[in-house]
Amino acid sequence: MFRTTAITLAASLALAGTSALHAENRRESAPPTQTVYYGDLNLANGQGVAVLEKRVERAANSVCFVQKGTIPLKLFMAQRECVRAVLADAEPRIAAAINRSRTGPVLAANQATIQLTVR
Repeated sequence: MFRTTAITLAASLALAGTSALHAENRRESAPPTQTVYYGDLNLANGQGVAVLEKRVERAANSVCFVQKGTIPLKLFMAQRECVRAVLADAEPRIAAAINRSRTGPVLAANQATIQLTVR
């Protein structure tokens, strides 16, 4: 009985480890993403736009895993390039959000988002 229980337990642990490994691989293969909400901002004025730009910059730093403190130059350069690319990718969507706020109807708060993703 002990031997059967031990074998069953070992098989269960092996399967659990395999499942955890597959889940980890799926997480690593999906690019980091961050959603920036701006439904609470008035983008028709400079102050609202500045707040949105700051939120987008913080989100870009987050998806690019920017670290503070002393890090190797190569890592620093890679992080800066990542942030630059994410911000460049978001720029047209930021401009569209600003234009919509000045010319069109206000979006519901849950629709007023910009999705940032590392590509």
